[in-house]
Amino acid sequence: MAKNTSAARRVLEMMATDVRLFEIGAEVAAFWVRLVAAIVEFGTGGVLQCGVDGAPSLQSLARFRFHLSETQLETYLETCAKTRLITYDAETGAVGLAGPLALSRRAAASQENGKKGGRPRKNPSVTPSNDPRQRFAMMPVPGGAAAPSENLTETQQHSSAPKLSLEHNSKAQAEPCATDIDQAYRVIGPKALDAAGFDPSRSMANYGIVRQWCADALRAGLTAEQTERLVIGTISRVAERLNARSQSASHLGYFGKAVQTAIADRDVPAKPETAEEKAAGRRFEQAMSEHMERVSRGDRSSVMPKLEDFLPQARAA
Repeated sequence: MAKNTSAARRVLEMMATDVRLFEIGAEVAAFWVRLVAAIVEFGTGGVLQCGVDGAPSLQSLARFRFHLSETQLETYLETCAKTRLITYDAETGAVGLAGPLALSRRAAASQENGKKGGRPRKNPSVTPSNDPRQRFAMMPVPGGAAAPSENLTETQQHSSAPKLSLEHNSKAQAEPCATDIDQAYRVIGPKALDAAGFDPSRSMANYGIVRQWCADALRAGLTAEQTERLVIGTISRVAERLNARSQSASHLGYFGKAVQTAIADRDVPAKPETAEEKAAGRRFEQAMSEHMERVSRGDRSSVMPKLEDFLPQARAA
């Protein structure tokens, strides 16, 4: 949220004056602050469409961003939505800014339109004769030197030279070599079996399909390390759902559709937090709770803590 200083300023103002943040409690209020930062970081126009266009899914946010269960994350989202601190569509997974923060959505929309070239011209048929930008341009007058004639034959021969299309070039550059695929396959394969919960001493399942997943992921531009996180994270997530229903998969092919969807969506889980980062997160959440309590008592001199300020302390501990 540091990149959007206006949004950060409005968050501070809301924390000091908005009664809704006092009513929902310090823990949910701290979650709301981190959620706003995630929307600004990953969303477009003030809306985070979870699991779409490379944005993290709700499962990834729960596990790697907020360290919550999916049920607890949904409860927090519904609480913030009921108090109109955010907008939340449970069916589509869209989470958006609301209230004073919604102003940044209009600004972001304007920026997006600007990137696309702005509004179309009211008069699309602009010619040199009616273009207002040419009002003071120097126009040619009769009597000048004649322009040299162009050799159309040479021009046509030159333009007809064979050229490789951009699509062909990108495919040639994106094609991974067999060595990289095999290396990733040897590392990820056994871990995929373990993530799926297969017992090597009892199960006849193999991880041959993992090689195709590695090839597809590397071809899509992911690194070997990202591929490992994507495959293992997707299998673990599906396996957890099966376990909750007292079910199990008989082979890795069961996870194929979910893995291919994750590759297409580039749904790469965030890197697992180190022990230092987890300790810093706990210190930050405690400091945030204390800050919210001071603000609720009317102490406007209290400064909102920042997560990065606690990392040096965690490393030194």
